[in-house]
Amino acid sequence: MAIDALTEIEFTRCNTDSELLQILDLQRRNLAVSLSEDEKLKEGFVTVVHSFEILKEMNETCAHIIAKYHGKVIAYALCMHPKFADRIEVLKPMFAEMENLEPKIENYMAMGQICVDKAHRKKGVFRELYKTMKRYVIPNFLL
Repeated sequence: MAIDALTEIEFTRCNTDSELLQILDLQRRNLAVSLSEDEKLKEGFVTVVHSFEILKEMNETCAHIIAKYHGKVIAYALCMHPKFADRIEVLKPMFAEMENLEPKIENYMAMGQICVDKAHRKKGVFRELYKTMKRYVIPNFLL
């Protein structure tokens, strides 16, 4: 299912429960516990396990950015609003640092967990996720 051109990939916002479930499936397949030591060293891994409920609540606050190939989610960049800072333990230190910045940033969005399916890595998908997030998020939040 590997591709050569980004033109075949749609970069957009997450709009459906089906897309949220596909994000969770991609996340599950790329957790550290799901990968060999060699894969983790070469490709990296994701750390946070989101529940469907929190992922959906986050999406309702600011829709996540996804990449779809033939209608299937092949990559995502989660939009992490600071109001979720106390809900995900491993991210508490990051948000605490943000609170200590001077001058204080009032209205921002953090680019949360990012994951690209193995078949679509090293083709510029991450860069396009970031560009798409900037396009959709910056009108409403600092990124």
